[in-house]
Amino acid sequence: MPVTAPEGFFYVMVVVEHEGRFLMVQEKDHSWFLPAGAIEPPEELGSAVMREAWQEGGIMVKPLSLLKVEYRWYPGEHGLTAWWRFTIRASPKGELQPKQLPDAYSLRAGWFTIKEIEGIKLRSPDVLDILKDVARGAPELPLPTAV
Repeated sequence: MPVTAPEGFFYVMVVVEHEGRFLMVQEKDHSWFLPAGAIEPPEELGSAVMREAWQEGGIMVKPLSLLKVEYRWYPGEHGLTAWWRFTIRASPKGELQPKQLPDAYSLRAGWFTIKEIEGIKLRSPDVLDILKDVARGAPELPLPTAV
């Protein structure tokens, strides 16, 4: 029986912190999330981080470290499918004023403390756990480089 190669989907989620505040983006459903999105082949991981932070948050960033890698297997349209998400820590570069006008990527962005994030509607509760881990000094790994 022929074996079909699984499909794979790869994403970045960007944690940008500045002076105890984290960059959050407001989604079209009005919930808040970290800048995140698909890695566009043949894009490098760091390039995807910079693009997503800019498109969704209006902030230029420098990727710093790898915080977390998650993956899930699930049945897809053409068989087994893989979902991979790389959570990357980045620092802001240049202007700190986040996006204020809606566009195709997000409604707006803002800088929030963890206390403030606890009081807003999040797209996913795991964001708060990640940010609390970062604030507590979660381990960080060097970013993987392309081979």
